[in-house]
Formats: sequence, structure tokens, C-alpha cells
Amino acid sequence: MSEFSDHIIYGDESGDHGLKSIDPGYPVFVLAFCVMAKADYTQWVVPAVQEFRFDVRSHDSAILHAQEIRKTTGSCPTLETNMTYLAGIPRPKPKEP
Repeated sequence: MSEFSDHIIYGDESGDHGLKSIDPGYPVFVLAFCVMAKADYTQWVVPAVQEFRFDVRSHDSAILHAQEIRKTTGSCPTLETNMTYLAGIPRPKPKEP
């Protein structure tokens, strides 16, 4: 038995976690997780995100913030452009059960 899992989990939050002063411009709190096989992560996700960072910011150490992407602020292109870009990335075929 392996000491480590074959899967990786990422978690992130967005929005305002405080209930006393809710931001009317963004009145939500989201907690999301993504679970994937490490092999899929290294083969598909890492190269795609690195290429996206080079294309958007000309370097791969850029931090991507959802607000910049969603609101088209900073140096990020529009969300529509990002989705069109991401749609062109080849996806792995689903594994048969």
C-alpha cells in the first residue's frame, strides 16, 4: 500500500465569510473543492494553466484572481475570451468504469 494517495485535493473560498457586514456587490460565500488523479493533474492541468499564464501575462508565475478574470480588471482578458481559450485545450477521454 502506498504511503500517499493517487489523488490530489484543492480547496478554495470566495466571497465574504462574515455574516455581520455582507457586501451587497458580492453577497455570497462559496467553498469549493476539486479532487483529481495526480496523473491527470500533471498531464493536463499543469501544462494548460502554465500555457494560459504565459498567454495572459507573459510569465508563468502570475497569480490568477477570479475577480480580475470575472470583472475584466488588471491584465486579464474577458471571461468570454478565457472560456474560448480553455475550450480549445484537449481534454482527456473519460475512463471506462
